[in-house]
Amino acid sequence: MNKIIKFIKNNVYKILGILLLTIFLAIFGIIIFSLVYNENPTSLYGTRLADLADHPLDTTKIDTLKTELMKDTKLSTVTYNVQGKIINIVITVADKTLVTYAKGLSLNVTKSLSTAELAYYDVQIFITSVNKEDTNYPVIGYRHHTSLDFVWTNK
Repeated sequence: MNKIIKFIKNNVYKILGILLLTIFLAIFGIIIFSLVYNENPTSLYGTRLADLADHPLDTTKIDTLKTELMKDTKLSTVTYNVQGKIINIVITVADKTLVTYAKGLSLNVTKSLSTAELAYYDVQIFITSVNKEDTNYPVIGYRHHTSLDFVWTNK
C-alpha cells in the first residue's frame, strides 16, 4: 500500500494529465458519436418525399407508353424505373436513327402522363443507340416538374 501511495505522490501530475485526457477523449467521443449517429433515421431523401403518397403514379400509363413506343421499328428497347420523384426512361434506338427523331419521343412521354403527374414528377429520358460507336449518342433529356419542355444535352 505504501508503494502505491508513494507512486501516486511521485507521479501526481502525470496521473492528473492522463485522467483529464481520458475524460476529454470520452466527452469528445460522445459529441462526435451524437453528431454522426442519427437517433431518428429518416429516408435517404430526407423529408423531400413526405407527400409522395399523395401523388401516386399510375404505372399502367407508363407501361402503355412503353408498349406504344415499342411498336416503332426505330426503337430497340424501352425500360423505365421510378426513383423518388424522378421517372427514368431509357430508350435504345436502332442504328442510324436521327437524334432529332429520338428527341421527339419526349412528346409521347409528356402526352402519356397526366398534368398532375407532370406537375409533381421530374422526367429523365436516356437515349442510347445499339451501335456503341455512334458518336451522336447517348443523349439525355431532363424535364423538371416546373418546366414545360425537356432540356437536352449538347449532342
